[in-house]
Parts: sequence; structure tokens; C-alpha cells
Amino acid sequence: MLIYQYVILTLLLPFPAIWNLIKQKNRFNYNWWAAFVLFVLLLLFIYQAGAWPYLGFNWRYITPGIYVTAFLFLFWKKSKNNSAQPKSSSRRGAIVSTIFIVLFAYTNFEIYSGGSTQEDAIELAFPLRNGSYTIMQGGDSEIGNAVHRYNTPHSYAIDIVKLNENKKRGNQLFSKNVNDYTIYGDTIFSPCDGTIITYFDGVEENIPPTTNVKVRGGNHVVIKTGDIKILICHMQKNSIAVKRGDTVKTGDVIGLVGNTGFSIEPHLHIQAYKTERDVNMMVPIRFDGEFLNMNDIITVESE
Repeated sequence: MLIYQYVILTLLLPFPAIWNLIKQKNRFNYNWWAAFVLFVLLLLFIYQAGAWPYLGFNWRYITPGIYVTAFLFLFWKKSKNNSAQPKSSSRRGAIVSTIFIVLFAYTNFEIYSGGSTQEDAIELAFPLRNGSYTIMQGGDSEIGNAVHRYNTPHSYAIDIVKLNENKKRGNQLFSKNVNDYTIYGDTIFSPCDGTIITYFDGVEENIPPTTNVKVRGGNHVVIKTGDIKILICHMQKNSIAVKRGDTVKTGDVIGLVGNTGFSIEPHLHIQAYKTERDVNMMVPIRFDGEFLNMNDIITVESE
């Protein structure tokens, strides 16, 4: 399962860079500075795009701190013991480091820039309450929103999970019990005023990480507000509190978060689109004025 590789990558990605930095024979030449810049870029990358919903967001700060401390200690120790004569720099090493610098500089910029959009966005109320939530996939980025954009180019869809007291999205790294996921069973509230134009129920819950590819949206509703449609997916079976033709107001109960359709674990999927000449055009979403990006955290108090 890719999630395990994702977690391992988050924890170990900076290790080769720090090793390459420490083993440099010369200090403060091009190779050394290239290795140092790459080390910083890798720390920034895991900070922005790491598997923090799985590991816990406390580790988002601890892990880079451990690597920085290790680098400072090893650098001090090697400086103290190093009496060797300087050696010539490796041209191949410089080329490799430069390539990776360009790659991760672009990757970091891509993720960071995904936190804003130049497109006109629809303003919605956040559809969940009473807790801290994070964005697993979202934003205007081919990396931070890769899962959605793989299937739908230019998608601004958002996947939301809830964090527990340890700032993790569940009690285990990966559990087959849906009740181990903090968001499972959370009440979903209408993010806008509108009319229910699509209603689909009766899909059974998935046992993580299995998915239902036949009904990708699982139990879902579509709310039409003006010329824009809001799709809310993966809801619990028999939890939907509205039906087609109903008029809803912002804050009305829609149903419960589930794990149905093309979903490997409980989460809330929401996206906005409008139909022009039978073509669905994706629309960005701002929740209470904020355009959310991958690993953003939203804390909502119950009313």
C-alpha cells in the first residue's frame, strides 16, 4: 500500500541529503553549498507535503528539528576532528546535486503556490463542526491535489479528515475498522443555501482499504446554488437527511461522514462545478474566505 511508502518517505527522505552533506571533503565550496541547499529543500518538502495526518502533526515540527540537530552535531564533530588536506570536488556530485535542487525547488514552489488561486472561487461555509480537520488532498497544485487531478484535470476537489487529540486522523496507521477513524460518523452540514438536485443512497460501507469502483461517489448529494453545483461524497449508508428537490439553508444537516464509493478510508470529499454546454467546469472553493491547501488545519468550534 502506497501509504506505508509515503510515511517512510516522510521520515527518511532527508537522511541521504544529510549524509551527503556530512561526507563532503571540502567545506563551503560549491558541492558543500549544493548539498546544504538540497538538505534544506528536502526538509521544506516533508514539512509541506509529509504524511502528517498519519504520523501526527506534532511530528511535523519534531522531525525536521531532529534532522537539523543531527546535522549541527555531526558538522561540529567532523569539524573538530578534521585535519585532512582539502580534496578536489566531485563534478559528478555537483551535477547530481544541482539536478535535485532544481527538482525540489520546483516541487516546493508548486505545493506552496497551491495555497492560492487566480480563478474565481465560490464562498462556502465549512461543512463540519466541533473539532480540528486537515486537508488530505486539496489546493491548486498538481502535487497537493494529485489524486483528484489524475482523474479530473483542473480539479479543485478537497478531501477532509478529522484530527484526534494526538493530531492524527485515526488511532492506527491504517485500520480495517472504520470506527478507528476520527471523522467517521461526523455530521455534515450544508455549506450553502440551495436545492438538492441529486440524491444517491444505499451503498454499503467499505472495509479499508477496499474501494467500490462501481459507484465512485458512494452515497452522495449534489446541492445547486445559483449556477454552481456542490458535490458531497462518501456518506454513510442511510444517513442522508435530505432528498431530491429539498431546499436547504447553510448549516442544515445533510448526513454523516462515511466510507462508501471510491474511498480507501473515511473522509469527506467536496467539490464545486458548473455545467456549460454539457461540460462540467471545476470551480475553486473558499471556506469562509480561505482557500485551503494540502495539510492545512482548520479548527471549528461547535455552535
